[in-house]
Amino acid sequence: MSSTTKDPQSLPVDVEQQCAVTLPDGDRCPRSLTCKAHSMAAKRAVPDRSMPYDMLLQAYQKKLQTRQKNKAPPQRKYRPPNPPSSSRESSSGSHIPPERSTSKNSPS
Repeated sequence: MSSTTKDPQSLPVDVEQQCAVTLPDGDRCPRSLTCKAHSMAAKRAVPDRSMPYDMLLQAYQKKLQTRQKNKAPPQRKYRPPNPPSSSRESSSGSHIPPERSTSKNSPS
C-alpha cells in the first residue's frame, strides 16, 4: 500500500455519523448509521455518542432527504412512443382490403 492511501479500517470512526460497533478485531465498524451488518441494539450500545442512536439516525435521515430534494432531477432522454403490440392490430381498423373497396364501388 502506498503512503498516500489509507486503509479505511485504520481511519478514525466518527461515532456521531458511523455505525461504530466494536468488531472482533477491536476496530470499530466504519459503515454509516444505517449499517445492515449490525443490530439496532448493538448500535444503541455504542459508548461515547453525544445523543442516543435513534436521535442521531433521525437527524441523518432528515439530512439525507434534504440532500435528495435539493438534487436536480435527472435529465430524461427522448424516448419515442411505444409502437403498437402487433402490426395487424394497428392496421386492421384503418385499412379496408382492396377486394371489398372495388366490389362496392364497381358499377353493376
